[in-house]
Amino acid sequence: MSDDLSSRCALLGNAWQWWAATLEAVDEKVWARPSRLEGWDVAALVAHHGLLVTGIGFLTTQPLDAEPATTTARDMLRRFNAPNGVATTAAAPVAELARQLATTMSHEELTARFLVEAPPVVAGVRASGSIVIEYFGNGTFPIAEAVAIAIMESVVHGLDLVDAIGTPAGDLPIGPVRFTTELLASLADPVDFIESATGRRPPDVLPVLR
Repeated sequence: MSDDLSSRCALLGNAWQWWAATLEAVDEKVWARPSRLEGWDVAALVAHHGLLVTGIGFLTTQPLDAEPATTTARDMLRRFNAPNGVATTAAAPVAELARQLATTMSHEELTARFLVEAPPVVAGVRASGSIVIEYFGNGTFPIAEAVAIAIMESVVHGLDLVDAIGTPAGDLPIGPVRFTTELLASLADPVDFIESATGRRPPDVLPVLR
């Protein structure tokens, strides 16, 4: 899994280009289809992931003169998914915000998050260098690791999107998919993951992410 900021920006850019092209191609009635995420239709799903485009753009404008309290995406995601972590405690308000945005933004505006807003956001991250930011109230964090989480989110929710609209999962760009596979595998205890992956114990290390 590459830790080079420029390489990660390229992966994120590819993923968000895929989102832009996919959303441009969907029929208008597809936006109201339910997704496999309870309570979210396609518009709410897109609104949720689109928030990350704006959020990453904001983070690049807020560099801190500080050491990161959490140094890797793996450790931040482990914190999020621990018992009583934000993946659980913030789930309901995050879901409600997505539904609200989906009713207040047009489908053209939701698509523009990826088609218009995302490319300069990625360029801004690349130009920012190895800065440290405050990660949405979760402590100081390297921007490169925030990009790693954004890549993972783009793929996980990209798979939610293709499931809802009926396009092939294989259309997702392979680079971000491989990156996400490595990041998710790193969340489990390494020995337990190997034992489960090779069928030597039940697959009880999964899921690693909510």
